[in-house]
Amino acid sequence: LDKESEKEFKKLLHGFKVKHKINFTMGNKSGDSANHRILFVLFDELLVGGIQDLTGERKRSFFQLLMESFLMNNEPLKENTLKTSFSTWKNEQEKINSRNQRRLIRQMLGKE
Repeated sequence: LDKESEKEFKKLLHGFKVKHKINFTMGNKSGDSANHRILFVLFDELLVGGIQDLTGERKRSFFQLLMESFLMNNEPLKENTLKTSFSTWKNEQEKINSRNQRRLIRQMLGKE
């Protein structure tokens, strides 16, 4: 994250709305959907209880928070893409690539 995005991300983590959307640029060879998946892993690690079991209104509120707070490579997040990527992400949690993404996020957060 750039300095401005880092500042806004810290505000978000403390429960405040961002003034400027956070430009999330972290990804891997799989393209944009991988960025979404890494973002999901990040929130799954940061939020108590994670996000894997979110359904209904809680999931819609989470997606709304993401759309209001983040850009993905300078582009707005789209609800349909979030839904598809979230479903794919949930179904792939036991695959090697998903475990590697989680390990990367845990290392960045100082949990490993």
